[in-house]
Amino acid sequence: MIKKVWLTVFLSAFAAVWIGASAAFAAPFEFSPTAKNAFDKMTASTDESTAKKLNKAYTELKSLQKQELDLDAATNSLRYANEEAELAIRKRIKEIGQREIKAAEAALNAAKKQHQPLFDLYEAQKKQLSAAKKLKNKSLTEYWNWQLDLTKIAVQLAKDDIRRKETALKNVKAKAAADMKKIRDILAANDATKVKLKSARSAVSTTRKRFTAESKVLLQAVRKGEPFAALSSFNGMLVYQKQILKDKSSMLALEQKIKSVIGQAESAIHRL
Repeated sequence: MIKKVWLTVFLSAFAAVWIGASAAFAAPFEFSPTAKNAFDKMTASTDESTAKKLNKAYTELKSLQKQELDLDAATNSLRYANEEAELAIRKRIKEIGQREIKAAEAALNAAKKQHQPLFDLYEAQKKQLSAAKKLKNKSLTEYWNWQLDLTKIAVQLAKDDIRRKETALKNVKAKAAADMKKIRDILAANDATKVKLKSARSAVSTTRKRFTAESKVLLQAVRKGEPFAALSSFNGMLVYQKQILKDKSSMLALEQKIKSVIGQAESAIHRL
């Protein structure tokens, strides 16, 4: 049951992403063979000035759509590279300071193991002293007091050694955490950029819908042989196509900004 729920959630999310992507990266508009024949007949039957305007509009539209395809290729290539680079750098963030931490942990554990026999000896001597006191044996009590005083000095030195190594471990962990935060803070600058990218994609999707709606009006005008209505639709489509190009140019610039921030994070890691 749980698997089915997760599958439904995944498919819904995938469908939403696919719909959004297809709206932002739709196939270019082009006349079908039948529509192209109708368009040619319409331009041939209208006055020369209008025919030139129609052909110019169609040529310009195809040129702008070619620019869009080039922008898409550049943006997608950069986006995929950015995603891979960010995944790689976030993996490296998790590795920051880990070698030093492991070394400090090993040193601490080795110190504890090294000094444990001394601690055991000290505890045994305290038991001997306690037993001597219970027996009220003055000479034994003095002897074990003397032994404890000697061992206590070594024990204190051992505890100081362990404490220093605990402090060293705490410090390397704190440094690693601070360094991780530093790199993550650099990458966090991309969060606002990604929000802008999402907004730009949404704007493209909205404009694309208007472009598609206008293209249907154009096809109707072409089928009916109405050159002035067709020219009006062409002009509307050109306005939408130019807006799409503007938004997609912005998307490419935003991806370049993301790349720059990732580069800053990589440089910061190298300086650690």
